[in-house]
Amino acid sequence: MRQINLRAFQRQPVPQVLFQPRIEPWFAWHETFGSLPESCCGMNIAQVYDDLNVSRRYFAHFSGLEEPVGLRHAPCIQKSEQRDGNDKITIFQTPRGRLIEKRTMTVDRIWRKVQFAVKTHDDLDALECLYDNTTAWFDEPGFRIGQQYLGDRGVPQFWIHASPYETITQDWMSFEDFMYAMIDIPQRMQRVMDTIDRAYDAMFTQLVSCDGLEIVNFPENIHVDRVPPEYFERYLL
Repeated sequence: MRQINLRAFQRQPVPQVLFQPRIEPWFAWHETFGSLPESCCGMNIAQVYDDLNVSRRYFAHFSGLEEPVGLRHAPCIQKSEQRDGNDKITIFQTPRGRLIEKRTMTVDRIWRKVQFAVKTHDDLDALECLYDNTTAWFDEPGFRIGQQYLGDRGVPQFWIHASPYETITQDWMSFEDFMYAMIDIPQRMQRVMDTIDRAYDAMFTQLVSCDGLEIVNFPENIHVDRVPPEYFERYLL
């Protein structure tokens, strides 16, 4: 299955269609609520894939393994968390202001963001300062562990950090606030995106130097409701 997966991406002939379903969220939900089919009871996610004889791509998705990419903040950035019942407050204290986001535990027992950290134009100063003091990194030893774990089930993949445009819309601003800011202060938003982009440079240097890393997965949510064609060409393409 790994060879078929690789040949498909190389646009080479393959002997069959590669079935590569993403069933990890389904498995995790039913495992959490004790409703797995009897045929899956007692299995871990890797065993379920093997039992179904299907391919897999994300080695760190509901497997217990760590994602091989992350962010490191300089000492001047202080991150803290507070719990209040079903709510979790995350605070980023920067030299140019504080960013506060809120998540709530849903009925599915997962954390869902309900309050974004960047709420006003002034908060952009703190966000820019945060990424001025942040470096994205790639953990090659962690990737090797995932490579070994996935074996012949498929080419090992993982999500890298989203583009600056998507990073802001997914992680930092409500979509409505983001779109108003893109219209009202486009040059200011471009500066923030450029700062985020620079924070990723070291990660991309590490990625391209990693032997055996064959597929890089960009976690972009490209939809015309979120990314108008003009913005797609300017900020994503």
